[in-house]
Order: sequence, then C-alpha cells, then structure tokens
Amino acid sequence: AAAGRAGSVVGMAANGADPGGVPSPLELEHVIGYAGASPQSLQPHVADADKMIYHVSSLVVIASVSDPHDQRLLRGHTGDVSCLAQSADGEYCASGQAAPVQERSGEAHVFVWSSRDGVPIYRLPGLRGRATSVSFSRDNRFVAGSDNEARLLVWDMHNGQVVLATRLDRAASFVAWGAVLARENKRGAARPSTYRLCLAAGPALRELTLDFNVKAMQFEIESEPMTMPSSGLQREYNVGVFAPGDGYVLAGTTAGELCVFATAAENAATAAANQRGPSHAGGLRRSGVFRACVPVSSGKGGVLCVAVDGPYVWAGAGDGKVKRFRGSDQAWQVEAEAMVEGRVVSLGLTADRGSLLAATSAGKVYRLHAGSLAAELLYAAHPAPVVAAAFGSAHPDRVATAAEDGTVRVWDLNSYQEVFCATRPGQRPTCVHVGADDGPAGTPGLVLSGWEDGAVYCHD
Repeated sequence: AAAGRAGSVVGMAANGADPGGVPSPLELEHVIGYAGASPQSLQPHVADADKMIYHVSSLVVIASVSDPHDQRLLRGHTGDVSCLAQSADGEYCASGQAAPVQERSGEAHVFVWSSRDGVPIYRLPGLRGRATSVSFSRDNRFVAGSDNEARLLVWDMHNGQVVLATRLDRAASFVAWGAVLARENKRGAARPSTYRLCLAAGPALRELTLDFNVKAMQFEIESEPMTMPSSGLQREYNVGVFAPGDGYVLAGTTAGELCVFATAAENAATAAANQRGPSHAGGLRRSGVFRACVPVSSGKGGVLCVAVDGPYVWAGAGDGKVKRFRGSDQAWQVEAEAMVEGRVVSLGLTADRGSLLAATSAGKVYRLHAGSLAAELLYAAHPAPVVAAAFGSAHPDRVATAAEDGTVRVWDLNSYQEVFCATRPGQRPTCVHVGADDGPAGTPGLVLSGWEDGAVYCHD
C-alpha cells in the first residue's frame, strides 16, 4: 500500500505502472479514496444500478456498489481529474483534468471513454488551466467543456474535432444540454438538428441555441439571457438541469435556493409549426423567464447538486442537507429531508430510480432511499492527502493510514472497508505504526500515531 494525494490509498502488486503512467515494478490493484473535491465527482451509472463512476487523483474509477473488489481504473490523465459526465445512454463517460504544473502548455485535456470497455476514445484538446465542466448532448453527437479561464468548447463525437470555441465573460459553473430539435429544409429534407443548452457564468444564466449555418457550413451559437424579476434578484449559480419536458431549468444558487426558469420548450409539433410560419407559433411561451425561488438551505456553499425524475426534484446543499421536492413552475413542496456529513457535492439517481447516491466533501458516499431519504453509509475515505501508511506483521491484510484531515484509520484489505477511525480535529499526523501483537477478536493490536504538535497517540 502507498499513501496518495487527494486522500487516496492505493494497493499495488508486482509488475505494472503507477496511476500517472510512470514505469514501476508494481501493478495498481485497487484504490481506496474519494475526496469529494468537485461537483458531480461521483455519479451512479445511468444504465447499471450496481455501478458508480467517480474520480480519484488522475484516475477515473468505475466500481460496483455491492462488490468492493469489482473496480475498473481508467488511466490516461496527466493531472488530477476535475470534472466528470456520462452520456444519456451510459455508453460513454467524459472526464476533464487540471493541467499539471510540469506541463508547460497548460493543456487541460478532456478524455472520452467507453464505459463498457474502459478504453479511451478521444483525448480532446483546447481547454487550459482546469476543466470546470463536461457534458454530452442527449444524442451523443457533441461534448461541451469549459475551463476556469472562461473558455467554452464543443467537440464533435464523430471525429473529435472542435466545432465551436468561444470565450465567456466569466468561467462557466455548469453547461447543461437540453432538447435536440429535428429540422427540415423547404423541400422537406432533413438538415442538422438544433440543440438547446443552458449555462451559468457568474450571475449570468443564459439559454443557448447551437445550430448549423448552411451558408457558412459551420455550427454557430446564439445566446439569450434569462430574464430576472424587476426587483433585481441577483444570484450566482453552482448547478443547473433541464426539468423533464425541457419546459423549465432548475438552477441551484450559492445562496441556498433552487431558482426555476421557464424556457422555450419546443417539441416536434411546435418546431414544425415554426417552419410553417409565425401564425402557427403563437402558443410558444416566452423563453428564459424567472418563475420561482425555492429555499433549500441557509448553510455555506448553497445548493451544489440537483437530480430530477418526473415531478420530483432532489437538491443537495453545502450544509449537508438533502431535500426532496415535488412540484412544477411556482408550486413546490418539501416531501422529505436528510442530513449527512460534509458538503453534498454529488447527487444522482440510480438506474432503477429507487435510490440516490450522495457523495460529500467528507469523503463519504451514502445511499438514500428515493422516497424517504433514509441514509445508508456505503463508503468512507480520507478527504485530504494521506501522509503515512503502515502494515503490522500479525495482519498483512490490514493497513493503517494517517491523513491531513486529522484522522488515523485502519482498513481491511479483504473488504476494502474502514474498521477503525480516530480523529484529532485541527491537528496533522506525520507518521503511523502498527504493533506486532493481535488485539481482541483478531483485530490488529495497538496503532501508534505521531503528530505535528509533538504528540504521540496510542490507539487500541
């Protein structure tokens, strides 16, 4: 076992390479670690209720929820992964990274992977610094990505080429794809579809339309700001999704609210009506109109993640709250509430729609019942860098670790589960040692830890 950055503990066997791809006499066998450092950094697999996808340092991990030994590691990134997304059908996943210090180009590569085979399909160029979001169009035709230097790029999944590159006023906190609208020319022949998107950059929430310009033979994007109330409601947004039917955008704010906006929800019939003439399009609702502001949390960080299913909406917040709402437009009611440890940075429905996976900044992953929000702890890890690891001679299947979050933990390498944890809040451990003698009931004996303040603790 070896200590790792971002709170990871890696188990290695002979003959292989380390997570960064550097030649090594060891083969990476398993990773224990989830830091919860970025939004939607852990997601249920959209097509397999027993799988989850998350990132640890420079690795993307596809793991079983029920079997801790079933873990696939996707390697290729040269820096820490900073964002993650899945396609609507679960065939692909995409991951963006932060550019490593040693890479002079500052390139923040985006990888597209086959979720089934775990092999890279594209390494997409163009972003710099740190990728802040990636997302797939609903038909898997495009991937959008943004970075902390306010770039927005769209790549074509047919060939990996950039079809759109633009610079925003501020870095985008999210980019969400909406409806794909089929189009026809005057002769009734099909032409490239039109795509709806929504993004937030600082206090600006915008509705975008990506369309193909036949004369210029390229895709172009149009942007319209969402209309805010005349009272001057000013918010910044962490996350946003289209509600089912695409009639509304639900955006989580840094102030702890869920803002509801009405969009131009075109279905196939209204799209056809638009092509027949303006007299048929009178039923369209005005796009980008603020409709409601639903309180979720008053804690630090605001609303960080949102999941939707029909009339139900789940929101996770920076104070550890998860709430389930039911409603639409301006009518919303709270149906259930749960509290977990840490900021809720990721929240997603499992493929069977019966539960949610909630991941937090405390390195913990919970399974929540979709209705009652009853919580079950599935997974725990160090949320901060691991500084020391040690085996005891009596139990080679147990390893003790110490991390900068002020915790000392013992892990069972048969189940990859935590069996002991001691905490000194505000203090940093520097070393750990496992005694040779057995403890009660076959557990490891004494664990010694040394700390930066000069203290030595004995844990039984």
